[in-house]
Amino acid sequence: MSKVAQRRKDEKAEARREAREARRASRRAAGRPVDAIELRPRLLIVCEGERTEPQYFSGFRLNGDVVGEGDHTLGLVRKAIARRDEDGQFTETWVVFDRDSFEAERFNAALDLAQREGLRVAVTNQAFELWYLLHFEYCDADLHRSTYQERLTRYLERPYRKKDPSMYAQLRPRQGEACRNAARLLLLHGERWNPEGQGPGTTIHLLVERLNTLER
Repeated sequence: MSKVAQRRKDEKAEARREAREARRASRRAAGRPVDAIELRPRLLIVCEGERTEPQYFSGFRLNGDVVGEGDHTLGLVRKAIARRDEDGQFTETWVVFDRDSFEAERFNAALDLAQREGLRVAVTNQAFELWYLLHFEYCDADLHRSTYQERLTRYLERPYRKKDPSMYAQLRPRQGEACRNAARLLLLHGERWNPEGQGPGTTIHLLVERLNTLER
């Protein structure tokens, strides 16, 4: 990094620090509790899809941001890092993406970069719709992602549509079953799941369980 770029980065960090101190001072002046507000986790969830995943996760009462980048694997992780660093106030950053049919080397590089940068990953092999399907059945067959949509259409008793904004509300009563089924799938793959080469599987339930703890 050049000296000019480093100086600009330092200036932005200082500006963010001063802004935080100003907000704290304002809350003190208003007699509002400072520590309780500051300690509440603030999450950034960066999703591969532009609408399907963000609309689902927006159903949770989230202190933070949910964004859909319309990018995948390594590019998505890099954008998540940039958003986190630019804001500077997120306590947790999650990236949500699928195995699909992306190049294995790039997919694994995305997982490695996320780990090095301290990002948490909610990943699915093959596609996000597996998480929806697990609300209705335990499925350990390595099906093509198009089959998920066919089964969802049957369970929902209407054509399944990607980007459906009602999915969170419709699936919420079955969320516990989905988490149990997702955890069971991971056990099927042994002590360490390889999301690049082993399907089906998902860690979406880890993010869902985290969000549920923050809603209490």
